[in-house]
Amino acid sequence: MAEVERRLSVVEELEAVVSANLQRATRLRQSILQRAFSGALTNEARAGSR
Repeated sequence: MAEVERRLSVVEELEAVVSANLQRATRLRQSILQRAFSGALTNEARAGSR
């Protein structure tokens, strides 16, 4: 029984990590889209090539 509880605990921790990473990915995607539509990514690319 202790082994099952331990494994469930590990699964719960992994679920929390996956959830946090999905939220982070969503925020990063929104940030990238915001920069792309505002032209910031194009301007950064041009500045980096000089």
